[in-house]
Amino acid sequence: MKLFSVQQIREIENKAAELGMSHQRMMENAGSAAAGFIRKNMDIRKKRIAVLCGNGNNGGDGFVVARKLFENDGEVTVILADGLPRTETATENLIAVRERDIPIVDYAGEPGKAVLHIKTADVIVDALYGIGFHGRAEGSAGQIIETVNRLKVPVFAVDMPSGGDCNTGAVEGACIRADYTLTFIGHKTGQVIFPAAEYVGDRILCDIGLPEEAYENMDYEAILIDFETVRSYFPKRQHNTNKGDYGKALIVAGSYGMAGAAAIAARASVLSGAGLTVCALPKSIYPLVASGLYEPVYRPLAETMDGILSNYTGSMLEDELQKADACLFGPGLGRSGEIAVLLHRLIERSEKPLVIDADGINAAAENIDIWKRKKASVILTPHPGEMARLTGLTIEEVQANRLKLAGDFACEHGVTVVLKGAGTVIALPDGKRYINTTGNPGMATGGTGDMLSGMMVSFLAQGMDTEHAAVAAVYLHGLAGDMAAQRCSQHSLTPTEMLNELPGVFLKTEH
Repeated sequence: MKLFSVQQIREIENKAAELGMSHQRMMENAGSAAAGFIRKNMDIRKKRIAVLCGNGNNGGDGFVVARKLFENDGEVTVILADGLPRTETATENLIAVRERDIPIVDYAGEPGKAVLHIKTADVIVDALYGIGFHGRAEGSAGQIIETVNRLKVPVFAVDMPSGGDCNTGAVEGACIRADYTLTFIGHKTGQVIFPAAEYVGDRILCDIGLPEEAYENMDYEAILIDFETVRSYFPKRQHNTNKGDYGKALIVAGSYGMAGAAAIAARASVLSGAGLTVCALPKSIYPLVASGLYEPVYRPLAETMDGILSNYTGSMLEDELQKADACLFGPGLGRSGEIAVLLHRLIERSEKPLVIDADGINAAAENIDIWKRKKASVILTPHPGEMARLTGLTIEEVQANRLKLAGDFACEHGVTVVLKGAGTVIALPDGKRYINTTGNPGMATGGTGDMLSGMMVSFLAQGMDTEHAAVAAVYLHGLAGDMAAQRCSQHSLTPTEMLNELPGVFLKTEH
């Protein structure tokens, strides 16, 4: 599913207008479609409906909604949040509301009366700001939003919950918490990026009858990952095959005190279908990992006094990588100069795809230009803190514009970036970007990232390209988390519970 920016939506609107569909007709169709959805999903007859209208075109959409619901026996009141409309098309629709004697209350002139209508409403329609909003909802609109959010009635947002940024997903102040967001022309990036995504509720794309030609050759911001797309990445396995046909994944992970990272990544690789998983780890943790995980082949390696892989193991790792199909470097390795030396050596000499995670990313942050010397494709899997170290920004700055930041970094350095978190972003070096919607807050616990990177290197080893491996791993990892949470709750969710769900996840891809 394509996701559009506000500017791209405007371009589609303008192209539709050039093709003969007026902006007034678009507004009429949008308001009619939104009202139609509301009527279809609830009985509005004799229900008190407060339609909150701003002074822009989103308010104009709201006027159409009010008129259509009134014509279908709803007891409608229009609340003007910021006075009279500023656009000609919205003004025409306000006139149509007045002609039908629909009650109109100006919040600035009669705040008490407006609040009373809002508090006693059975249904709220939010048409305050729409997709053009950015910044902080203040003044009358901010007060109205706070009043609405204290109510327990159905709330329908027109195009975007007011107070959320439709491009970045930022929410700087009050924001309407909608049960449904009725959007037009196309889905927008800010509707699926957190924190705004928390306020959207069910996202419904309403058809407003734009000509198909209006969408031709139009750019889009990102793609929303869906199950059917991911399932198409997994061809049916043939009977006449062996482990060599499904690749060898090399995992370089673990240190003294961080044996779990190696174990989780290796088990994820095994369960995700790699023909053979080779786990290279410090010799001191080999007995612990191997005693609980029997399927991988192990390469116990020399370590420092602190239990961290020694840089003297570089030649052995290169030899292993020559025999592997893909390599994961980083989970639980620890932060030291030894790890940085190993990483740089692998990046400069490896001709096999690499997944760099956790302490591998921390080592890379010390010499960001290392990517210029890579010979193979690279996937980076930072969480926001690691992305902050890679870019020299704060975590807050990273989170404020995740899609753009990940995309810019991927293009600049020629790597694939998987920026983890709620709504994980996948950005490719060619500018293509994905946003994921699977997963839940229970996954915010140690080890889930190790599982993700283990799945990713497994898919690469099996022959997937970096784009498909990253997309599939992120989506199915989140799906495993959702399935595990349904069984054991978000509070008790662990990587082990998620790993136990992987057989069921892959069973879905095989049917």
